[in-house]
Amino acid sequence: MQQDRQNELAVQARGGDREALKLLVQDMLPLIRRRASRYTDVGAELEDLTQEGAIGLLRAVEHYDPARGVPFISYAILCAERQIISAARRLNRPYSAGPGIPVSLERLEVELPSQSSDNPEERLLLQETLRTVFNEADTKLSRLEKRVLVAYLESVPYGTIAERLGLTTKAVDNAMQRIRRKLRKAGGVT
Repeated sequence: MQQDRQNELAVQARGGDREALKLLVQDMLPLIRRRASRYTDVGAELEDLTQEGAIGLLRAVEHYDPARGVPFISYAILCAERQIISAARRLNRPYSAGPGIPVSLERLEVELPSQSSDNPEERLLLQETLRTVFNEADTKLSRLEKRVLVAYLESVPYGTIAERLGLTTKAVDNAMQRIRRKLRKAGGVT
């Protein structure tokens, strides 16, 4: 029976068996992804929510106690879904650079060129490039990706971005990778 197999894999994974953990994640990830897809309407990327669900799965492995008589799959789905819901709520909050200082791509578009060059032609070219990139960002990036991009363009370190947005540093790095890929595909970034 599948349920017994998952219970056994969870116990083995909790004991440090990496192969059992790998098999358990392979078994559970499609289900977590389906659960995560229910919450993409809040402006979060499916990949971000799936990653959060996987974190919930790992926490379920850490805390699973078969003596309680609850099947692992039930416990894991509950943990994963709670993690996904928490992330969806965090991601739906407006981003600000600090207390009472909202950040927008438009503000950066005006400020960045003035800091980069004294040559008016270079500033104009940079401003046009940034306008193109920000237009692409506005249409191609998710809400989270926009928040990460704004903070990144302000030279905020990944760790601080993660802290501000209630994410892990890895989630910020993943968002930056997606941002680069989307903007490169749109022709805005090399």
